[in-house]
Amino acid sequence: MDREKITVYVRKGAHDQERLITFKRPDHIPAKEFLKYGLALDGNQLMFEIVGLVSKDGNHPGTAYFVPDFGDKYGMLDMTTLTGGLNIFEEGLAAFLDKHGYDVEFA
Repeated sequence: MDREKITVYVRKGAHDQERLITFKRPDHIPAKEFLKYGLALDGNQLMFEIVGLVSKDGNHPGTAYFVPDFGDKYGMLDMTTLTGGLNIFEEGLAAFLDKHGYDVEFA
């Protein structure tokens, strides 16, 4: 049996320390499953924004990036780099969708 493929789009946001991740909600996973991980629902699209927090003095942009923990905790992981944040998010999302019978393609 062929597995359905989900295409995940990663795009630069309003500034260099921001990335927007969007993909079509898989038919067989309830939206509330994604909402509890911090993703937002916009019609049939799910989205998440990885943004580097800026220090109070404004001199240290992108010092912390928060991404969903796709494990059992339903919490957020604090990463110190955008690359690390993207990697953890993409790896966790791919494993989550694989567990539910979907293949992932990043575009």
